Amino acid sequence: MISNARRIPFYLLIILLLMLLSAPVTAEKLTLEQCIEIAKRNNLEIRSAEHEYNKSRQDVWSAYGRLLPRLDSWMGASRTITGPTDYLRYDENTQSFVNASTGVSVSKNYSAGFQLSQTIFDGGANIYGVYGAKADKTGRRYGYEMTVKDIVYEVKEKYYSLDKAQMLIEVREDAVRRGQEQLKIAQSRYELGSASISDVLKAKVQVANDKLDLVDAENNYKLAMADLNYIMNRDVNLEIEPVQELSIRQIDYDYEDAVDAAMDRHPGLLQAEKSLEAAKYNKLASRGSWFPSLSLNASYSWNEESMEHFVDNFWDKNYRWNVSGSFNFNIFNGFQTKASYTKSRITYRSAQDNYYATKNAVALEVKQAFLNLQKASQNLLLTEESEKAAQEDFNLAQEKYNLGAATILDVIDAQVNYKLAEANRIQSLFDYNLAVSQLEKAMGL
Repeated sequence: MISNARRIPFYLLIILLLMLLSAPVTAEKLTLEQCIEIAKRNNLEIRSAEHEYNKSRQDVWSAYGRLLPRLDSWMGASRTITGPTDYLRYDENTQSFVNASTGVSVSKNYSAGFQLSQTIFDGGANIYGVYGAKADKTGRRYGYEMTVKDIVYEVKEKYYSLDKAQMLIEVREDAVRRGQEQLKIAQSRYELGSASISDVLKAKVQVANDKLDLVDAENNYKLAMADLNYIMNRDVNLEIEPVQELSIRQIDYDYEDAVDAAMDRHPGLLQAEKSLEAAKYNKLASRGSWFPSLSLNASYSWNEESMEHFVDNFWDKNYRWNVSGSFNFNIFNGFQTKASYTKSRITYRSAQDNYYATKNAVALEVKQAFLNLQKASQNLLLTEESEKAAQEDFNLAQEKYNLGAATILDVIDAQVNYKLAEANRIQSLFDYNLAVSQLEKAMGL
């Protein structure tokens, strides 16, 4: 049984654990740049693109290796045991064939050597293979950069969404406070006999609606946090508090300059260009199979029945030097050369089509982003003015109601319009920041 003296620390430990478990979780404060860096380190799509790029770097080494001579070496040892063998032997004394047999024989053989091989000419297949591998490596690098920019854009979108959700919570909280104050005014006027019970009931309904809107806003904030954590490849239940608020970013991009920048820097277009270059070299390398090939071989070998003097005799006795050249020209291999070359030509045409399609797609992306930014800029100015007007209308309706010159419905309508105008301004601010990010992404920035 636990003594009373020992129970006290035990109970304190239980209380401490309960306090730790019930303590509120402190949200991690993160800037947009910090979120981007976390996503670059953790996002699986970025990791996969990086792995593909690293593999293409090894392909370049392999392509260079096919240009270099090949050096092989070998060592071998054998031991042969031959059992007794019966055979007929001619006996000179008896002038006849007699039966004879051999005993068990053991023979040993040791060999070593090396061979150097070099392809002198192969129709350009190997050198074009190097060019193609280098172009493919550069294309993979642009593909990696494209994946990074896509993820960065998604992080910005999720971060801006979290900002928007946080700002909408503040709007909903302000609406609840205004509704509660309006309810107090309606109750005071009802007690004084200058308003009906209907005014009180309508004000209560409006407060209930505002509280429900607040719950929706809080849920949207939690979902926005989960989305941001997901794109950063973190636990979706981690708490995040955005540090940077949505703001108006002043930019000055000319459309023609934006298009020129996109054509020079967009990683998707640069990747398509390198894919076209790689396809061209692969087609030329495949064409080399139609040409004859010329190779040179040099070898040295040593063979002896004993390893006793291997080091001393390797270069002095029982050796063989051999130098040979070979000329190979394929006459027929079941249409394999023709099929391979035809496929490489088709791949090249497909890469051409993809390049021109990507070029048009980038131009379209820039145009759409530029137009969206213009619309977002105008909409932002409009919603700011609308919010100011809605606020004035609400203040005026409330003053009139206090003086008995307006109904509770007039106040509620004005309050709803004001709340909607605030939400529209926040949405337009989100759309503006997202449009700026879209244009920068389209420009390859």
